[in-house]
Amino acid sequence: MQLHPHFLFNTLHSISALLNQQPEAARTMITRLGDFLRLTLENSGTQEVTLQKEMEFLQCYLEIERVRFQDRLRTRVDVSPPALDAKVPNLILQPIVENAIRHGIAPRSTPGLIEILAKPQNGSLRIQIRDNGPGLPVDRPLKRFLPRG
Repeated sequence: MQLHPHFLFNTLHSISALLNQQPEAARTMITRLGDFLRLTLENSGTQEVTLQKEMEFLQCYLEIERVRFQDRLRTRVDVSPPALDAKVPNLILQPIVENAIRHGIAPRSTPGLIEILAKPQNGSLRIQIRDNGPGLPVDRPLKRFLPRG
């Protein structure tokens, strides 16, 4: 339920880089960042929000990242209307999507795709965040989370 500082620093750095060359894009990012922070403050202290509210927040975040990555970031959102009323933890999607962008889109020089899917399934809400990035290296062992001792 908190923003990662590197997102804010990356956004401010991108705005700074755009100020002289693309002032309209910089203004767009400033506006979206303000909207993003306003939504964050409106829901601070709230444990759960509707998926609809969470998607509004995520769209604001994605608009910032689209300016930053330009044609390298494509998104596909497929959320079934019945899923929009479901309650989800506040700010659950943004850090997951941010991670997909950082590891799946940022390292690429070609366009990448982030997919956000949500639908009711067997009495639960199924949410998927996928990217078409390179994935984990084949020779990289998975860390096991075992208690020490």
